[in-house]
Amino acid sequence: SYVVYQTRAPATGKGRLLVPLSHPQTAETLLEMAVAIAKDRNYEIECLQVIIVPSSRIPSETPVQISKSLQLLQRAILLGENSRIPVHTQIRVAHNVAGAILETVKERHIDLVLMGWKGTTSTPGRVFSRVVDTIIRQAGCDVILAKLDDKRSFDRWLLPMAGGPNSSQAIKLLPALASLSTSPEIKLCQVFQPTNSIPDTTLLDKSVHFLQRRVSGKVVATPVRANSVSDAVLKCAELYNSDVIVLGASRESLLQQAIQGNIAENISRKSNCTVIMVKT
Repeated sequence: SYVVYQTRAPATGKGRLLVPLSHPQTAETLLEMAVAIAKDRNYEIECLQVIIVPSSRIPSETPVQISKSLQLLQRAILLGENSRIPVHTQIRVAHNVAGAILETVKERHIDLVLMGWKGTTSTPGRVFSRVVDTIIRQAGCDVILAKLDDKRSFDRWLLPMAGGPNSSQAIKLLPALASLSTSPEIKLCQVFQPTNSIPDTTLLDKSVHFLQRRVSGKVVATPVRANSVSDAVLKCAELYNSDVIVLGASRESLLQQAIQGNIAENISRKSNCTVIMVKT
């Protein structure tokens, strides 16, 4: 890819969060989420716009129109200034979006990528989409995917628990994201198989204790018995009238789920609320 435009805020040596911006209708919400995370983690924000040219053309020799991209990036700069968060921007001309994002991750030493996700894919052999699957497999950093609904409300949060590092990352991310609401309500649920044994709620109890000390809102937890994790989560989201579902997922489990049926994709496709997926 070829960089045709960039701005650089003063370097601070902080961690870096990359936000690829593509759709004006979702850019504002993604930027608000990025600012909330950057404040919590003391990060700088990198905003990227990718302009695609045909594979038959050389990116560095292809004339492109960047006025709309500049408008989008200017909004990011203003939001950063208002929040006192350093914001760097760039426009890349490339043959494909994933390649441009991966180059930026490497060149700018990115710690976290926050990107929009349409919530489903019709591409055969793909778990999420051609771009998202490539980023999940190849980016040497954490990735957060956000499928945004039309309401863009962030008051009622649902976090299904499964244990492991990705659930842990999702929990650690919640205090930052919950700051998008003035009165957040968080519900944790853990799905257990329907047996006669008493469920071990140690994970739920520890998670509630962690969040109660960091979130200025209500935090509750409940064990759920069901054969299907995705069906149980969708039912909880409906009963709780959730605005956002936050899911943890690993690189390995995503590849396995491509064959067995992807839980996160299934939940996102069938739910009417925002779905945020955290991949360490």
